[in-house]
Amino acid sequence: MIKLFLKSPSNGGWTLIEMAVVAAVAGILAALSMPSMIGMKARQDLKSDLITIKGLITEAQRSAIRKGQSCTVTIASTSITASPVGCISSNYEGTSTISGDSPLIFNYKGTIGAEKSLTLSSTRTSEQKCIAISILGTTRSGYIEGGNCVNSF
Repeated sequence: MIKLFLKSPSNGGWTLIEMAVVAAVAGILAALSMPSMIGMKARQDLKSDLITIKGLITEAQRSAIRKGQSCTVTIASTSITASPVGCISSNYEGTSTISGDSPLIFNYKGTIGAEKSLTLSSTRTSEQKCIAISILGTTRSGYIEGGNCVNSF
């Protein structure tokens, strides 16, 4: 009886079939989680673009106040430029599609003539983000619900 418990295995290790089963299970789990990971990456890219664009708008507003002159932010489908040169430190070339009121013209006080809104979307996700700019130039961001920009943070 003691010999039974002291018996050492003659060939320790994994068989080829055991390794194939483990590889197959890992492959199935990876395949199931991939669409979720791709969607998460697309939503994160959209949120990152939202933060970048909001920062550029704020930079343009501050530049108009600092320089005492108007700053015009022009929004195209996937890019943002500003004039005069120096209103923003760099132009935006992103992956998100931008639609909405353009151009944004900040006067020397940092205000704009009318409320404006921008919508960001991506072909990789159904989620949409938005930026609303008040007459006073304050910005808020959120998500689209029922055609309206709703604050999320």
